[in-house]
Amino acid sequence: MIGTGVPFGWYLDNITFTNFLTLTNQIVTSVPGGTNFVFTPSQAGNYLIEARAVTFGTSYMPYGAPLTVAAGVNSGPLLVYSMRGDTLTLSWSDPTFTMRQTPGLAPAAWVSLNSNSPAVITINPRTNSFYRLEK
Repeated sequence: MIGTGVPFGWYLDNITFTNFLTLTNQIVTSVPGGTNFVFTPSQAGNYLIEARAVTFGTSYMPYGAPLTVAAGVNSGPLLVYSMRGDTLTLSWSDPTFTMRQTPGLAPAAWVSLNSNSPAVITINPRTNSFYRLEK
């Protein structure tokens, strides 16, 4: 008689898995709307990031492919840029930096700009302008 009485089938005991990663301290958090976000971990180590879109405020799309990130100790200021059309946006993490600009490099006449992070620069293809951050 099949399927009656004492349980039947295959039993596997004492199984060991090796070379696997264990996810610990999992955190689920919302990020501001848009297509970008900044991940700033509190300590160095390996992280697995997965993201998914929320549509109409309550509908969740499937998670995208996981991204493995190795975070190190902060070694200095961070500079982030983005370009949209003729607009360049620069953001930097150190408030002691000053943005400077010059129309030419021979000789360079650098002028300090009254600009804090983020700085928005409109690119004009008919004129030359060079920018740098100084400490």
